[in-house]
Amino acid sequence: DPDEPCERNLEVEMVGFGRADEWSHGVESPLLAQLSVWESGEEVCCLAAIDSIGFSVRNSQLLREALADAVGVTATRVMLCFSHTHSAPNESASPEYFRFVCEKLTGGAKSALKSMVPVHIGWGNVPVKIGVNRRGGRVDERAGVLRVCTENGAAALVLLRLTAHCNSLKADNYLLSPDYFGRVRTLLSGRCGCPVLLTQ
Repeated sequence: DPDEPCERNLEVEMVGFGRADEWSHGVESPLLAQLSVWESGEEVCCLAAIDSIGFSVRNSQLLREALADAVGVTATRVMLCFSHTHSAPNESASPEYFRFVCEKLTGGAKSALKSMVPVHIGWGNVPVKIGVNRRGGRVDERAGVLRVCTENGAAALVLLRLTAHCNSLKADNYLLSPDYFGRVRTLLSGRCGCPVLLTQ
């Protein structure tokens, strides 16, 4: 719930730059985990987008299984997406942080399952030129957009898929931050009049 940010005065180990000192010095912008639960006929699935460079394979599987249990499906029906910010905690080095993320997301999944409503969706791709492949390979210049509206036509959610490295902050940054993903969500949520969920 973005209206109820978690304020904790914990120094956490960050991940992404391989620095000798990876300990955070504060918060630049709150991190966000977003979750949506979908049902079509008898099929239910869950999508979670998390401000993190990524979780270990083991922890990702544990979280997928917890979310699957929360919504009554198998883990194959749960997808995790990570923003890839280099300014988030190392969940493998901070079990308390990992437990906190799991608790918040599983609680959110249970709430979402109870409050589901019929929606209309539309999908499209638009060309964007925000990515550069520094290794010389191809760049996916499409941004996929899924718009979700309630039955009366009100915007309920925009899901935006970007293919760009979420790392504009450099190794001299020691503040927790969703990096530019946070700014994009804030800007587009205001323009769209509904939450914007970003995936990589």
